[in-house]
Amino acid sequence: MFRFFFRSAKELLSLKFYKISTLFLLFTFSHEAHAEKFSGWLAEWDSPKTIESTLKNVHNLDTIWMQNLLLAQDAQSVTFTETEAMKALRKAVRSPMTRIGPVLHNATEKGFDAQLGMRLLKKPDAVLKRLRELSKKEGWTALNIDLESLDPEAAELFEKFLDNCVATLKGLDVRISVSLHAKTGPHSGFEGNKFQRWDKIAQKPVDAVVMAYDYTWSQSEPGPTAPSHWIENVTTYASSIFKEYRLILALPTYGYHWKKLTSTINATTAKQDKVKDPPHSKVSWQGTAKLGVELMETIRTDKEWKIRSNTALADGVFYWKGDGEAIAFDTPESLSTKLKMIRKKGIKTPIAFWRLGGDNADFHSSWGALK
Repeated sequence: MFRFFFRSAKELLSLKFYKISTLFLLFTFSHEAHAEKFSGWLAEWDSPKTIESTLKNVHNLDTIWMQNLLLAQDAQSVTFTETEAMKALRKAVRSPMTRIGPVLHNATEKGFDAQLGMRLLKKPDAVLKRLRELSKKEGWTALNIDLESLDPEAAELFEKFLDNCVATLKGLDVRISVSLHAKTGPHSGFEGNKFQRWDKIAQKPVDAVVMAYDYTWSQSEPGPTAPSHWIENVTTYASSIFKEYRLILALPTYGYHWKKLTSTINATTAKQDKVKDPPHSKVSWQGTAKLGVELMETIRTDKEWKIRSNTALADGVFYWKGDGEAIAFDTPESLSTKLKMIRKKGIKTPIAFWRLGGDNADFHSSWGALK
């Protein structure tokens, strides 16, 4: 899961810009007509100011997962640190029905660390014992497990870890969820998600949060982060594996700003790449993930950006600056269209959006678009 950025969001509708809140980022969208509730992650970099609308609308939250745990490099301990924003949000929660808990992950400043994750899976007892102690002390009622980019050989260890986690927290009112890479079939996806065997995980008493985004990513060619045709396939497959009450589909409200990189292939690299007629130019893309408000601000202040008119509403907005830069991200309108598409298929699983915080605009304007 790509979670190391973001602050707020805006969107383009016709030729006008409207402020929107990013409170709904990674929230559960309840299918109950009169009781919409959300769940969401709160990142460690947020401040009380960037979660103001979250605090005002905390009554709409069902579960809050806080990124307040840091796994030691030997994977034998975790450090619990609660930021001011986390304290403020916990204080604002009044309903005993709202669940709060941490995220256990293998992310570092350089991304997800496969070796760190493996060390945890091989020797989990110390960390699990500490999680039970903290759950009792802090009154946690939720836990999200987000281990990513592990080798396929880690599948059995991962499944055993989930079993151990359930057993360790038995007797406590802690609802466990696990973040999963999106798939459209049993053999789809990439190397980093093969350790997540959905059919095995579906047999366990944990919620499955399917991360249906990053169809395009930082080093791919530009395009929608969660195109509607792919979301439909992911949802159809996921709902065939997981029970409805155990499945949460996570959608994005962020996007990417790509820049084209051109390099010249010389005789040496050409030989390595088996190029017949060197030298020639090699084209690649480098993207930066940002919240919609930052991407829209980039577009608003530079008139050279042009919208690609043939992009489907459900796929979000897609802009180009000449042929060397591109921006794509989802808006409340595109997310609403995705939700309607999913509901028309009779799939009632809750929907999720990445992430809480970063929301300095009015909450209700964006939530209204999602109803």
